[in-house]
Amino acid sequence: RDDLDSQQRAMTVSVLQPDVGEGGLHERLDSWLAQRQGQVERWRGMLGELRGGAATDYAMYAVASRELQDLAQAAPTRERL
Repeated sequence: RDDLDSQQRAMTVSVLQPDVGEGGLHERLDSWLAQRQGQVERWRGMLGELRGGAATDYAMYAVASRELQDLAQAAPTRERL
């Protein structure tokens, strides 16, 4: 639980950073998600696998936690002009 709390805190701080964009919370969150689209899709895929699995074990949760940590620490990707 400590890891999840830390990851949630890191993502919250990241959403509030100036480079995410301007606007209200929803606009900033949408921008944050768009800047990390690849990592978000990977995380959603991992969640789908966890939810669809017949049996879950510690190893699966450890991998999911690591994926969430990667997302929390991910730098924004920007399209090149």
